[in-house]
Amino acid sequence: MSAVMQLKESTRLIIDYGTAVLAALMAVLLSAVFWADIVNSQYIFVIMAVAFVAWFGGFLPGMVTAIISFMLVNYFLISESFTFNLNPADQLRTFFLWIVVFIISMALELRLRSVDALQASRDQLQAILQNVAEGVTVQAGDGKVMYVNRAATEMLGFKANDDMMDMTLSAIEQTFELCDESGSPMSFSDLPSRQALRSGQPARRTIQIGQKSGGSRRWLIMKSTPITDENNRASMVVNVLTDITERRQYEEDLMRLNGQLERASTRINNILTNVPGIIWEGSGEPGSDPGQNIDFVNGFAEKMLGYSVEEWMTTPNFWQKLVHPDDWKAAMIRAQEIFSQGNQGTIQFRCVAKDGHEVWVESHSTIILDNRGNPVGVCGAVMDVTERAKAAQDLARSADELRRSNEELQQFAYVASHDLQEPLRMVTSYLQLIEQRYSEKLDDDAREFIGYAVDGASRMKALINDLLAYSRVETRRTQFTLVDFHVVIDRVKTNLKLAIEESGTTFEVDDLPRLMADEGQMVQLFQNLISNAIKFRAEEPPKITIKATRQRGEWQFCVGDNGIGMEKQYLDRIFIIFQRLHSKGKYPGTGIGLAICKKVVERHGGRIWAESAPGQGTTFNFTLPNLMLKEKAAGNTNGTH
Repeated sequence: MSAVMQLKESTRLIIDYGTAVLAALMAVLLSAVFWADIVNSQYIFVIMAVAFVAWFGGFLPGMVTAIISFMLVNYFLISESFTFNLNPADQLRTFFLWIVVFIISMALELRLRSVDALQASRDQLQAILQNVAEGVTVQAGDGKVMYVNRAATEMLGFKANDDMMDMTLSAIEQTFELCDESGSPMSFSDLPSRQALRSGQPARRTIQIGQKSGGSRRWLIMKSTPITDENNRASMVVNVLTDITERRQYEEDLMRLNGQLERASTRINNILTNVPGIIWEGSGEPGSDPGQNIDFVNGFAEKMLGYSVEEWMTTPNFWQKLVHPDDWKAAMIRAQEIFSQGNQGTIQFRCVAKDGHEVWVESHSTIILDNRGNPVGVCGAVMDVTERAKAAQDLARSADELRRSNEELQQFAYVASHDLQEPLRMVTSYLQLIEQRYSEKLDDDAREFIGYAVDGASRMKALINDLLAYSRVETRRTQFTLVDFHVVIDRVKTNLKLAIEESGTTFEVDDLPRLMADEGQMVQLFQNLISNAIKFRAEEPPKITIKATRQRGEWQFCVGDNGIGMEKQYLDRIFIIFQRLHSKGKYPGTGIGLAICKKVVERHGGRIWAESAPGQGTTFNFTLPNLMLKEKAAGNTNGTH
């Protein structure tokens, strides 16, 4: 028992027994005052005192009052002593008097116990109702609130129970706003409480209620049960309110999420159905026992290969039936490799459709891992690449044919240029011989014509030599070696020594790298560029600058001059074979030199371009891969004829 309960019990005992003593004294006092009048009813005030105390305190306080009262009356008013030696008549009268006092005290004790029990039951019921999760209200027949518990007070937006007690129906209608389950405004006459009072039968309804002054609105299930009187008329109604606001919010959120999920599912199904490829998911390891089974496949699978979705998902090791027998082993090895690595991968193989035709496919797979990182399945997409495979095959055939054609053309150019040398030498020799032997017989026109023929033959010889050099870029290539470009420039200077000295050409050469390249072709490249700079010089002596800059994965070389320059629209044209910007009389040449430069650079995996403006010189730029540590594949084969 708690200290508070003990204090209450002690206080009650003090009050009960204190009242008993005071009542006994009062009874004795009243008996003394009215003794002459109550001579035949000497204990009337005692009995009244006992009844009074027993009414409020119960049996024991009543008996205490009786004992004290009898003793004091007997001592002070009757015998002036505490003697119990009474005659038989007095003994009998005293016995009956005690019987009366006992009966009165016992009867009133029983009443008091009933009252205490009833009060305890009421207190217990009140505690239960105040602490129950559901709201409970009681309304009279006119709608007036007679009882409300704490839960109902909180549900309806009040701070204390007293705020709702005795609230009339009109006050309720002025305070609250109602909506039905669909959210539409609702009349108070449609409340279950009013229906129960009208029909005398229980009623139930879901409502939304909130105060007009503001605050949150709550969704409630209201169940109303009428209480009938002896005439079977509903005199009041008990309302039980269940707050379902969170449940309604959850249901609304769930409906919204379900809607979103349904829309997303529809969208995904539309995508999976219409995507031009097979989307699939499988469980198990490929090639294992019992193998890998298909757990999901989209509808496009039937359109692409003819097998139904059911056949895909119910046939064990379906892939073995699907993959072309000649590709099965290689495809399975690759699939097992991807699975064991737990990563992603791509496999290309042929499938055999249901009608027997072959389909080239490309399978992109992603491994599914469990929570411990172990592979347990595969998902992926299979795309029809038949057209691409055919195109690749056609392209390979075309590349082979083009390579063979190029080789034949290069061989033809080499043979043609080589075999034309002798007829040209013969034509030139005989023309010169005619001029020497018959010079006295030839007039000026004849000499002029012979000069034209000799000059044409010489230019044709130069053209054939340049064409031969152009064809030899591919036909006479050598293995790449580590080339020092300072050595290359020195060789070019030696080869062009006479032209350099006659033109007064000067050089400014920065630090140049050492790279893997074909040294002979590098000499040819720089010699053509430097020859161009000397040939197309301005009035002042040529000044040639050579620089090299390291960039990401390559080196960029710049060969610049101070020559006549050229228009911007001609910068791409100059690298085309036989293209000339100037007349043959002013600047001799065949127009092959820069085409050879372009072919050499491209053979080394680089690119070449020019920057120029009239009167401001020209800068030729070209790049070479940084092949310092490895040899380029194109240079590893010796194609010398």
